[in-house]
Amino acid sequence: MTVSVKRNKVQYTGDNSTTAFSVTFPYTETSQVKVYLGSTLQTITTHYTLTDPGATGTVTFLTPPGTGVNVSLIRETDYLQGVDYVNNDALDAETLEKAFDKLTMMAQQLDAKIDASVGFDETVAGTTSLKLASDATDLAGKLLAFDDSGNFVTTQEIGTFKGSDTTTTTAAYVVRDLIRDSSNDNVYFTKVDAPSGTLLTNTSYFELLVDVATVRTLKVAAETARTGAETAETNAAASLASFQGQYKTGSSDPYSGSADAGDLWYDTSASILKYYTGSAFEPVTTSLATVTDNYLTISNQVITAGTVPVSLGGTGATTASGARTALGLGTAATSATGDFEASGAVSTHAAVTSSVHGISSFGATLVDDADAATARTTLGLGTAATTAASAYATAAQGTTADSALQDVVDDTTPQLGGDLDVNGNSIVSASNGNIAITPNGTGNVSLGNFTFDADQTVGAGQDNYVLTYDHSTTSISLEAASGGGISDGDKGDITVSGSGATWTIDSAAVTYAKIQNVSATDKLLGRSTAGAGSIEEISCTSAGRALLDDADAAAQRTTLGLGTAALSASGDFETAGAVSTHAALTSSVHGISSFGATLVDDADASAARTTLGLGTAATTATTDYATSAQGATADSALQDVVSDTTPQLGGNLDVNGQSIVSVSAGNISITPDTTGKIILDGLSWPTADGSADQVLKTDGAGNLSFVNQSGGGGLSDLEHADSITTAETISVGNHRFYVGPVSFTNTVTIAGKLLVFDGLLNSTGTINTTGTLHVRG
Repeated sequence: MTVSVKRNKVQYTGDNSTTAFSVTFPYTETSQVKVYLGSTLQTITTHYTLTDPGATGTVTFLTPPGTGVNVSLIRETDYLQGVDYVNNDALDAETLEKAFDKLTMMAQQLDAKIDASVGFDETVAGTTSLKLASDATDLAGKLLAFDDSGNFVTTQEIGTFKGSDTTTTTAAYVVRDLIRDSSNDNVYFTKVDAPSGTLLTNTSYFELLVDVATVRTLKVAAETARTGAETAETNAAASLASFQGQYKTGSSDPYSGSADAGDLWYDTSASILKYYTGSAFEPVTTSLATVTDNYLTISNQVITAGTVPVSLGGTGATTASGARTALGLGTAATSATGDFEASGAVSTHAAVTSSVHGISSFGATLVDDADAATARTTLGLGTAATTAASAYATAAQGTTADSALQDVVDDTTPQLGGDLDVNGNSIVSASNGNIAITPNGTGNVSLGNFTFDADQTVGAGQDNYVLTYDHSTTSISLEAASGGGISDGDKGDITVSGSGATWTIDSAAVTYAKIQNVSATDKLLGRSTAGAGSIEEISCTSAGRALLDDADAAAQRTTLGLGTAALSASGDFETAGAVSTHAALTSSVHGISSFGATLVDDADASAARTTLGLGTAATTATTDYATSAQGATADSALQDVVSDTTPQLGGNLDVNGQSIVSVSAGNISITPDTTGKIILDGLSWPTADGSADQVLKTDGAGNLSFVNQSGGGGLSDLEHADSITTAETISVGNHRFYVGPVSFTNTVTIAGKLLVFDGLLNSTGTINTTGTLHVRG
């Protein structure tokens, strides 16, 4: 590594959101990077994490630094040389470069400290030494300063008080003398030697140290303000006493005949306020503004409300009967709709009664209809009655449709007749249900290019196992973990802690967009079910608001859909069901056939449909039947999912508590198109296989990739921290090596072989060894 930047410090400002901060200088050990919030040193793993040493890196805080908090990242290198070159040994270029890198970092660190120290600029000539020759005793109570010759001195006192003098001095003064101006008591500090006769206000020689004159002026102003406040307080007290003398309460005259004009008395017996005219107490009168139809009255300062008239938005009465009268409603308004014939109904006359012609009341209604459409309505016929039979599916097509799938969920033993195209959708579950993919027997699960050994034993013995890829068998299977795991820290919306045992959703991570949508418009969130419980959707309506918003009774009748009959008396209408009779309507006059007479004699629509020989389809709407085109579609509808050889999902596939299985030890393959990826429960799987003995690793953002194992059999890469805090054991027959320098703070037991290479081993714990320990610095 090279040290290509002259920088050993970078600073940022927190915003209570950002957690990751870039380290823009190189470092060879994580211990070199010191992290401060303000002036407080932070602890690695406790407060933050740091990426591995390199030319740059990233510090990630577990909790975002607050808004305005200064974040300092500083490289501090120890002034030690840990490389021991052995005579006649091979000179490793990497080791030599690391030593040069550390020396360069030391030089940059010293340069930064020199820049921050007090000293002389390189261009200054004739400088003196800034070293102190005095000890602590001599320095006590003194100031650091430069004398007239530019020498660094430590015996200079704060200043010498020379007493009082006039504004124009009568004596000479030297640097740091203190003088009091006898005219105003101001105290001045001598900046440079000043001859006698110099004005104390001459800023070339003197500096005003204590401005007594200004303080005295401010004191006089404060005392004046206090006097004014005291006067105002006295006047306010007098005003209050005057008011208390002019306002009294009681059931009788509280002034006992000594009242002055304008005095007020609240008569508690009459609950009214009175004033003294000069000869007697009179009530303080109030009046109401003149308003048409005003329903308010006033007496003895008490306002009483009467009946609100219709013109002012009321009912004009105190009873329902009176309100109907005031609103102009007739007796029909209190009658049921069944008490009246519909508009256009046949009027009743004795000549056409059922006793004369045998026409029922329903028959009279039917023959009075203006056209065929009205007659079909009277007969209760649906739109199917006027539709051709060819417009509907046949009975055979209906039978086929009865057995056709209306939804994939209806097939309880579904089989795929071809590859299932997800068509941009997902395979999901409901009610927190699992999604099971279970091959038959020894069949495996294939996800894209990856084959999973699905018939392995899974139980308590496989706790903490990891998925590994075996190139020789081209399959992924469970094996004992050799290290790794999810580190603690903020992973975005979730913070992992407790060595991966606790996953906590971050504050304010669940946004409105992540909350379940409401089912439709015009919904309120609340609870209509009695008692406490979950939030429910409550439908709202605008009908009630429209009624309350009406200006008068006429507008309300319009909103309610009332016709002019609502203002009529019940006597203005004939009795419901009556049929007017006319001799002119006999069969001999109008040609009503015997069948027609039978039809109009029927008691109701149901009897009339029987007379007409209509089936139940006659009262059914056309929308209740499949069209002929739908019938043709039913002929070709799927009877089983297996019949579809190129199935596609039209929406997310809900497994509905079921599993995706295979038969005859068949594999289950999930293969995305070209660059598509497999997403399982939010995790994105690799699109290509890895090398032998590699394992799957997550980047913390939902992406999996194949990496080499960090331990265990067949490892090709080894990575470890420079400080080991856990107890370590190297068993007999096992070998382990570390790249130094490395420190151990716990017990180390060595029965096999332990090698520390390219650095020293430091231990604050116990090392028990019956094997071999070799340290090569």
